[in-house]
Amino acid sequence: MGDKMAKRIPDNLITILAVLVLLLGMGFVSAKAGPAFAEGEAALDVYQDGTCLHSFTMRELEDIAKAEGAQKYTFSGFNTYPTPKPCVEIEGPTVEGILKTALGEKGTGLEQIDGTQIIGFRASDGLEEKFMKESLFAQRYYFPNFRQEQGRSGHAVLAESMADPVPVPAVISLREEGKAYGEKGRDEPGRLLFGQIVPNEQNHSMFVKYMVTGDKEKATMRGRITIYSAAAEKLNAIVTTDKGKSGALKSGTEIVLDRSVNLSHTEGGSRYWIYYTTDGTEPDMTSEMYNYNNNSFGQTGEKINFPVMVETDTMQLRVKVYGYDRLPSEISEFTFCQPLAKPAQKKPALKGRTITVKWKAVSGAKGYQIVRATKKSGKYKTVKTIKNAKTVSWKNTKLKKGKTYYYKIRAYRTVAGKPVYSSYSAVKYKKVK
Repeated sequence: MGDKMAKRIPDNLITILAVLVLLLGMGFVSAKAGPAFAEGEAALDVYQDGTCLHSFTMRELEDIAKAEGAQKYTFSGFNTYPTPKPCVEIEGPTVEGILKTALGEKGTGLEQIDGTQIIGFRASDGLEEKFMKESLFAQRYYFPNFRQEQGRSGHAVLAESMADPVPVPAVISLREEGKAYGEKGRDEPGRLLFGQIVPNEQNHSMFVKYMVTGDKEKATMRGRITIYSAAAEKLNAIVTTDKGKSGALKSGTEIVLDRSVNLSHTEGGSRYWIYYTTDGTEPDMTSEMYNYNNNSFGQTGEKINFPVMVETDTMQLRVKVYGYDRLPSEISEFTFCQPLAKPAQKKPALKGRTITVKWKAVSGAKGYQIVRATKKSGKYKTVKTIKNAKTVSWKNTKLKKGKTYYYKIRAYRTVAGKPVYSSYSAVKYKKVK
């Protein structure tokens, strides 16, 4: 009997080990964290507005992935610093497959969702990221040949990055690099991932964390995909700048700055990207992007990368704002210019009832404006506008005897057809005797 028991134990162990290996391979048991999911436990909910279409179990999600060929996906990403972020060997069902299954049970299909309708992805901590359908299901790629170089104004994405792109769909990961949910800690699977339209699209290769979760039995703690009936609105082409002026700037604003400017976009919502050009071309996702606004997961914050560098007296900036949950903005045009130095006024000269105002020429000026008052702290009025940058003196004639006249001068140049002024010079005065 002892021999028979001894023989049965190894056989039983072999059977148990075989089952464990199978479960590990399917992702239902974690070698490090114990059972990740019970087979029938709800892992991900799909809603249409306030109605639950389906609560998917891990088994159902695995079945969708199998029906799609049990593929392994690689995603590329580009973050705000910017740095490439490859993400490899992702396994799981596509978002399209999940939604088709959920909608099919209600007699509708994915084609019933309009391109501008919003699809939200709520993580297990309750925070949500939203996308237009056309953004989520746009043709996206993995760019295996991503290359960049450091330039004066930031990291330039090289042309060879576009070579041999690999199409990838939006996927909910069940395993990443062979590890199932519950095995990787903070970066464990269960995420929404999708590719890039162009190599320098700022997608980070990760958008929503912990979409698939078997957290207790509370539906409120599960990841959720929601199809909203509301359509996306268009982004406003309004930005703010940290120099020159505060608050929102509308298209056509002239901004005086020192050497550079950081733009940001202030609308609440998901993640927004500011793309810009300085050569008159239309900005799009292939343009040099320098500012990224992260309003996701309930926390508003701006990721400033490289400022717009102004290396000429004036520069025309064209800006377009993109977001995944809004239609792109119209193009907004701004004029940036370096500030003019304030003129250095010399001591005025008096001859009879004529005061000659003098100053030093200012580099880059088109002309000068002279203002005058009869009290140092009084109200100054424009008495002369000089339209020749080489002129550095002006005679103020027919003045009253016994009066003291105070003068200030500022330089100007024309930007977008309008004068942009320097600061005023120090006050100089002369009394007519």
